[in-house]
Amino acid sequence: MPPARKRSVILPRVLRRFEISSYLGHSETWFVAKRGSLEKIGFPKFNTLLDGYDKDAVDLWLDSVSGLSALEQTKPLMAVNAWEKAAGHGNG
Repeated sequence: MPPARKRSVILPRVLRRFEISSYLGHSETWFVAKRGSLEKIGFPKFNTLLDGYDKDAVDLWLDSVSGLSALEQTKPLMAVNAWEKAAGHGNG
């Protein structure tokens, strides 16, 4: 018997309205009602050419509105400061 073939799983980057609403943890009805308000605060717009929403753009938006993108920018500096302090080179 030949060895089993590995199956690759491809996760889509472009999500339809029902998929993006589920991804956000809400119903499609909620998403339709809130879409305009979300877009006013920077939520990515529907891509008509691809017929969906770019999941990566939504992730970046979520990072931004939750403050994670600012935190990510400070992580390298925090690591250097911790190393300097542990090595006895820091000011604290």
